[in-house]
Amino acid sequence: MQAAYPLVDAAVVEATVRAAYEDFRQARVRAYIPILAERRSRRTLGAVRRTVSGPESG
Repeated sequence: MQAAYPLVDAAVVEATVRAAYEDFRQARVRAYIPILAERRSRRTLGAVRRTVSGPESG
């Protein structure tokens, strides 16, 4: 996932993905956890990327 967010520090990307998985740790149905964690991570990292690159980068 780091390749999709080159302006975001690798440690931030890793921590974001770990946190997303942790949010689903107690989930009863585990089949969709990778998809849900990826979506959550991308949403969070997209906001971080906009903050890092500035509002004009969109």
